[in-house]
Amino acid sequence: MTIIEVIDLSHRFVDGTQALAGINISIQRGEFVVVAGPNGSGKTTFFRHLNGLLHPGKGSVTIAGVPVHKDPVLARQRVGMVFQDADMQIVGETVYDDVVFGPENLGLDRGEIERRADRALAAVGLSDLRDRRPHLLSQGEKRRLAVAGVLAMQPEVILFDEPFSNLDDSGVCQVLEQMLSLHENNHTLLIATHDLEKVIYHAGRLILIDAGRIVQDGPPADVLPEVENHGVRMPCALRMGKEVPSWLTVP
Repeated sequence: MTIIEVIDLSHRFVDGTQALAGINISIQRGEFVVVAGPNGSGKTTFFRHLNGLLHPGKGSVTIAGVPVHKDPVLARQRVGMVFQDADMQIVGETVYDDVVFGPENLGLDRGEIERRADRALAAVGLSDLRDRRPHLLSQGEKRRLAVAGVLAMQPEVILFDEPFSNLDDSGVCQVLEQMLSLHENNHTLLIATHDLEKVIYHAGRLILIDAGRIVQDGPPADVLPEVENHGVRMPCALRMGKEVPSWLTVP
């Protein structure tokens, strides 16, 4: 069943730069999609249209049958976004305060707010740090806290914008494990990255964006041979001459 429908989406920045041009795409519930492209290709701009942070200059975005422009608040509840810079997303004085911020702004009763926060912190393994000040967390923990804040809003879709940037190996593993757990629990995931190395072998679909346009879309095995023509680095194993694994296709 389709959860996201994008039709002829275009966006131009105020300085006249064409950021997106004629994006047409459907995302099905439960997909694990990697959206790849070089820096400045339009990945983040595309994601910000999916939950109403930006509005199309042309075209439309529909979430579960509801146009985003008609109900952007509902779109932000259904589509959560984990930003590249986790510090920009953290607003609470403690880990717990940060997670309850979103549900509090929905006007929920206190019991429901606390239940959502407890579940979200448990899901990302931060329950023991609920009273910690966020600035004392590692980068990987901050990224997991950002995920918890999104989970507390109970979205159907979660967007990750360059989720592995500025993380050490431990942080990368923490975030990747969190993604896989979310997908196993029926969340639809879209991951924007210019570095395929860490996540492509878990994806069922690879979308390649270049200069604001979708230039390739399909099973990773079909799209990977084209990535270096559009400014994306091929995973190291494949650069060394190994063939794309036959299992790297949509189930």
